[in-house]
Amino acid sequence: YMSLSISARPNVQLGSALQNLIDYPYGCVEQTSSKLLSLLYAADVFADDRKEMIDSMVKAGIARLWSMQTRSGGLSYWPGSSEPYLWGTAYAATCLIEAQNAGYEIDSEFTSELTKYLEQQLKNTGYEEIDINTKALICRVLAVFDDPPLGWMARLLEQKEKLDLAGTAHLAA
Repeated sequence: YMSLSISARPNVQLGSALQNLIDYPYGCVEQTSSKLLSLLYAADVFADDRKEMIDSMVKAGIARLWSMQTRSGGLSYWPGSSEPYLWGTAYAATCLIEAQNAGYEIDSEFTSELTKYLEQQLKNTGYEEIDINTKALICRVLAVFDDPPLGWMARLLEQKEKLDLAGTAHLAA
């Protein structure tokens, strides 16, 4: 049995759920990104005495993601790995965009290499076809980083019936 409550009122108690998230031992690119994304807004839920701790955790999450960057510019699944993980890289990039929107500084060297990798993956014509929804996610990321792949976006729009809800939302964004 599960209960879900949604409210615009500030008395919704999210503190314990966020505390569990803060305490969970995240490590891979996907988990690090998810934790980072949640922490960006945690300071609004917790008392002022935790804002400094949350701020340093966000900065540590950004640094951890950067430590996963491979020579190609993509992010690996685990720190220390040399193989980039495409979907994880695109997802982490969306979290970095949110961090920038929340006022955190992201080194342009990091994002420049990240976007070069994502652009290259869209151009990749190898035997491994990239999922159409991942392409939409990559287009969203590149558009936000001021390099919208207009040709790919038009192509995806022509195939919008093949996109799932998330892919459609990424393309719309």
